[in-house]
Amino acid sequence: MHHIKILLVFLLSLLSYSIHAKQSENKDLFFCYGKIAPESIKGYNYVVLEAQQFSKDDITVFKKNNLNVIAYISLGEVNKYASFYDKIEKYTLGENKIWNSRVLDLSNKETNQILFEQVSLLVKQGFNGLFLDNVDNFSSYGPSFAQRNYLVRFIKKMKEEYKELILIQNSGVELLSETHTYVNSILIESLATDYNFNKATYRTRKKSDYKERKKNIEKICTKYNKELFIIEYSNSKRLNRKILKRLPKKWPLFIGNIDLQTSPIFR
Repeated sequence: MHHIKILLVFLLSLLSYSIHAKQSENKDLFFCYGKIAPESIKGYNYVVLEAQQFSKDDITVFKKNNLNVIAYISLGEVNKYASFYDKIEKYTLGENKIWNSRVLDLSNKETNQILFEQVSLLVKQGFNGLFLDNVDNFSSYGPSFAQRNYLVRFIKKMKEEYKELILIQNSGVELLSETHTYVNSILIESLATDYNFNKATYRTRKKSDYKERKKNIEKICTKYNKELFIIEYSNSKRLNRKILKRLPKKWPLFIGNIDLQTSPIFR
C-alpha cells in the first residue's frame, strides 16, 4: 500500500508538471497593456500591446523577436489615460465606471477623424495589426447598439486604407455577420472563467453556461471561417489547470491577470 501511495503521488506530480509545461510552451498569444521590457518577450505568434507605452524602436525589437505585433485600440470607448482623450472626450456619450472610460460617439464626424488619426499613427509606429476592443458595445445589449452601422463602416475604412493590416475583433460575435469580410480573427474573453468585478475574485464559469457559449461561438466561427483566440483570467496555478483542462487545445490561448498590466503572476 505504501508503494502504491508513492506511485500515485509521483503520477499526480507528473501530471501537474505536464500541465504547467503546456502553459509555458504556449506561444500563440501574449497580452500586456502596461510597460514591459521589449527584449523579454520572444517567440510569440501574436503580441498585443498598448502602443503609448512604447517607442517605434521598441516595436522594432518586439517585431524582431515575435511574428506579429498588434496594437490595442478601443472602438467603443476611450480611457482617460489615452493619449488623445482630451481631444475626443467632448464627443463622448456616457461613462463606463468599471474601466473609468467614456463611450464613443461613432456617428460623430470628429470622433471618426480623431480615431482614424490614431490608426494611422499606429501603422506608422510599425504595428502589424490592431486589436479592436469593445466591439461588443455595438451588439444587441450594448450601449452603442444603435451605432453598429457606423462601427462596420469604420472597420471597413481601416481595411480598405491598410489592406495588409491584421484586424483582431474582440467579442461582439453577433457582428461577425457584418465584419467578417474585414477582420482576420475574433477573440473571446472569459469563455472558461468568469471574473467577478464586484468581489474582485477569479472563478470558473458554470459548466452549463460554458457549454452553451462554446457551442454558439464554434458555430459562428465555422460559419464565417474565422480563427478563434481566447483570453482567460486567473491568479493561481490551480485555476490555470482547470482552464487548460476545460478548453480545447486547438484554440490559441492566453491566461493573464485581470488588468493585463504585467506578465501574469500565478500563485
